Amino acid sequence: MADWIRTEQGRIHSLFAQLNDANGPLDLPMGTTVSFIGRPCYNPEPMDPGQTVAPLATIGGGAVVERPGATMDDPNRGFVRYDLSDADVAAQAVYRCLWYVLLPGQTNAQPFPEDSDMFLWVKAP
Repeated sequence: MADWIRTEQGRIHSLFAQLNDANGPLDLPMGTTVSFIGRPCYNPEPMDPGQTVAPLATIGGGAVVERPGATMDDPNRGFVRYDLSDADVAAQAVYRCLWYVLLPGQTNAQPFPEDSDMFLWVKAP
């Protein structure tokens, strides 16, 4: 099952996730940079015989930490948001998605989730 389902051309609703590790919701301090990347893993078949479907591009871009520096007891700790662009929902597809977190003072971004995949399904209207 997909983590998010959106309709082709429907980008009004953002994608949200709560990033966790073994200690619970992730500490995302002020200055944390987050990116969202979705790689296509499924292209629908063309409707007419003889047509071809162009390969889909990777989607994504900069994301937002919802409550940077949230305390351990804050239920919104670790929440991130990605606002979809027109290009992200331009075609029907299924995307395997990751969030990349770059903490202040670090040089390498950490992908989340580490133990599973997240999926975005862009379906027909």
